[in-house]
Amino acid sequence: MTKKAPRFVQEFIGDYIGNNIDDFAKNLSLNMARAKEFLMMCDADLDYARDQLKFSDTQETRRVWIRAIPPWVEGKLSFFRVMPYLYPPLLHRIPENVQVLFAETMLPTRNRSSAKDTIKNTLLGIGEVAKMNVPPNLMGEAGAQALMYTFEVRDSLMHPRSIEGYLVSDEAIRSANVGVDWFEHKFVGVFAPLMEVVDQSRAPVK
Repeated sequence: MTKKAPRFVQEFIGDYIGNNIDDFAKNLSLNMARAKEFLMMCDADLDYARDQLKFSDTQETRRVWIRAIPPWVEGKLSFFRVMPYLYPPLLHRIPENVQVLFAETMLPTRNRSSAKDTIKNTLLGIGEVAKMNVPPNLMGEAGAQALMYTFEVRDSLMHPRSIEGYLVSDEAIRSANVGVDWFEHKFVGVFAPLMEVVDQSRAPVK
């Protein structure tokens, strides 16, 4: 490690990857499997909420669906942010003025405003690592705006002040679906190139 990793990296490793960063470097294949298991856990919760809504479209299942989306987004972003710290050569690919995007102050996505910055900055930073051209204006895309509306609805559900604020409209469900599809498309588009770069970095970290 050429730089001290942010606290969220240590927490991610402790919870899902192993005891420390050295363990990760020495047991790469095993730990990559655990990292992917973490992603599967994120997807499993989202899939469960989606299935419940499809089975029975009620206000209760709508609220569960909306609340499930932000943690799913945050989990996948956490995976992306951890990767460069686990492979120091990858961290060097990120311009110094962009490396701040991986500081622990970027977590968690507590509200719509911080979520927008976190999504944009993480994808831009990982785009540098994976040699992907991520457009700097990606958060202006329709899918991104739909996802941000979902975060706004989630915020209202987490802090309800009226009956209206506790109801999930048809528009909110449509936006959530569009936002989830957009984020998944962005994630998959960067994930494959990133994994190719990781595979090239399998030499032991010295």
